[in-house]
This record gives sequence, structure tokens and C-alpha cells, in this order.
Amino acid sequence: MRHGIFALFENLENDEKKSFKEAFKTIKFIEKLGFDEAWISEHHFNSFSLTSSPVALAAYALAKTKRLKIGVAGFILPAYDTLRLASDISNLEAISGGRLITGFAKGSFPIIDKVQGRNPNLNRKIMLEKLDELNFMFDELNITPKVNKPQFYMASVHDESLGFAARRGYPILASIRSSIDDVLSIKERYKKIAGFYPKMGLIRAININKNKDKSSLEASKAISFFFKAMTGAQNEATFEMVKDSEYEKLRNEFFDPKLLQKFAITGDVKECKKQVLELVKATNIDHIILKPAALSYKRHKEILKDYDRRIMPYV
Repeated sequence: MRHGIFALFENLENDEKKSFKEAFKTIKFIEKLGFDEAWISEHHFNSFSLTSSPVALAAYALAKTKRLKIGVAGFILPAYDTLRLASDISNLEAISGGRLITGFAKGSFPIIDKVQGRNPNLNRKIMLEKLDELNFMFDELNITPKVNKPQFYMASVHDESLGFAARRGYPILASIRSSIDDVLSIKERYKKIAGFYPKMGLIRAININKNKDKSSLEASKAISFFFKAMTGAQNEATFEMVKDSEYEKLRNEFFDPKLLQKFAITGDVKECKKQVLELVKATNIDHIILKPAALSYKRHKEILKDYDRRIMPYV
């Protein structure tokens, strides 16, 4: 079992410089604790999640750590030039000594499609075509520096994407809103095609507090803040582009705070340990990727420290 964090680089105090500093300090902190990996998101036109350049963030994180694997969950592939991305990946893999993990997604934010003049209905097709291009470059061409191709993860569980991943043996990343039943369904659908179960990572919000009620309340506040930020409640100009559209509805459903709260791990250490052990036993996942549900980086580190010392050894 590998233990990681989901790094959104949250701009919790409306201070971007401080947020970058605190997010990188958290990544260095979890390496000292004994976590295995940190996964960086990709979000654009968003003043809350400062991850518009996962290549740059991953490069800095790899430079500031020695052991920790750094993942991207995931590159929004339709937006990329595949030659440039393959070159970036090979350089990061070479410089870090093989510590990069790469996840790929089609993207759930139509703002990017509008800006780039792309039909969002074609994003899945484009993503899969570009994944084949990346495979060809690493497997057949002389991408330099020459490295072993890093493990590709599929951060999409649509039937077409899952089938693509299963035929190539890619591991799967399941989202923060995936239930246990969702995970089991994904694994069975994958096995029908591949003949074996996938390696799989699952993202979960977590809040550990001595007081169970305070844990639930703090998580609820953090999730509510996250929902408002990710669905454009700040009324930024870019979000106005999709206001009152089907995209707005889909975005609200994806970041449904009730679902995020329902699947969050909350309570005191004993209760959180019980929830984690039950989750792992039921799903047999290979990675648990934690998103601290709190509104300060100080609390993020406290939660992760409690998990490392009092839960991780038993998982």
C-alpha cells in the first residue's frame, strides 16, 4: 500500500506567493513523515487551486525532495502538444532518477475548451489519440533524454477510457467522489477486458480531530469552501463564460459537496483508522491519496502527521 497526498496548492488566504510556499513545505513535510507520493492536480483560470502548470510544480517538488514520488493527476491531455509534453516528462524522469508518475485526463472544465476553440465532446477521443502518440514517442522514437517510460495512469473511468487503459495495462486513479461500489465496479469492468484487476489509486478527503463533531464540522467547512471556489462562486470573468449552461450544471454535480462530505474520512484517530481499514479491505486499492479537509496548511500538516503516526502503520 502506498500513501500519498493530493496537492491542490490551495490559495487559502488569497496570497499566491504564500500558498506556493506552504504547499511545497507540506510536500517536504510528508516526505520526512514517510509518505510515498504527492499528486499534483491541473486547474486553469482558477484563483483557488494554483496548479495551472503541473510540469513546473512537479519539477520544483522533485528538486526539493529526495525519495518522494511526484505524480500529476492528471495532465489535461487535449490541451497539450504531445512532443513538448513527452520531452518534459522525459527530462523530469531523468533529472529525478525515476520519481515521476504521470496521470492523464480529458478535463472537466469547459473554460479551457472555449479558450482554445475546441469542442468538449471530442476531448475523450483527443485524449486517447494523444496517449497513443505519447506511447509511440516513448516506445518507438528517440525521445531524449532516453529514460524508461514512467508509469501512465488513467484518471478517467468512462467505459471508453477504461477499456483503453485495460488493453494497455494502465493503473487507474479514482476521484474523490468515488464510492466503494464505484471502485469495485471499475475493477470488474477493467478485469473483463484485461483479464486481471488494475492497480488503483483512490483520492479521499480526510480530517482527524480528537473531537469527532469538530472533525466533521471542520471538514464540512473546508469542503463547502472548496465547492464554492471550484464552481466559480467568486464570479470570475472566466466562469461567467459558462454561467447558466449545461457545463455549469455538470461542474456543480462533479463537485457536489454532499458527495464529497459523504465519502470523507472524519472523526478521531480511532474512527478514522477504522474507516481507512474498512475502505482498503473492501476495495483492495494500491494507493490511498489523501486530501486534508481543513482551511489552513497548519491543520493540513497536523492531520497528515496524525495519519502517518497513528494510522499508516496499520494499513
